[in-house]
Amino acid sequence: MLLVDTSAFVDAHRRSSGEHERRCRDYLQQAGQNTRLTTCGICVQEIMEVAADDANAARLAGQVDAFGVEPATLEDHLSAARLFRACRGKGITPGTADVLVVAIALRIGATVFASDADFEHIRRVVDLPLTCIVKNR
Repeated sequence: MLLVDTSAFVDAHRRSSGEHERRCRDYLQQAGQNTRLTTCGICVQEIMEVAADDANAARLAGQVDAFGVEPATLEDHLSAARLFRACRGKGITPGTADVLVVAIALRIGATVFASDADFEHIRRVVDLPLTCIVKNR
């Protein structure tokens, strides 16, 4: 199972045709042929927040609907808070949404697909199956 983070979803569905966006699209298409794709509620919210207008929001909602959406449990939030503190103890300040995504992925046994380098930092603290395509700067 592949849990698609906001960063990878947005990059894969951008209308621009840069190399990074193409790599994200290609990976997502290939993975979807062999693996169940899912995301989680916080990612759905973040995806919908980047919509430029209602028409774009409707298009994105249709694309998100093709994924399963894993709900966050109380234990996921507690695990995310523990992970946040463990990261902070190692000098890493992760995003709140990112540690929640990781907690959910660990619970369901999913690999995280992201284009956000923050997940590589979190992986220094927890054993996280991760596919990360980061944009070259």
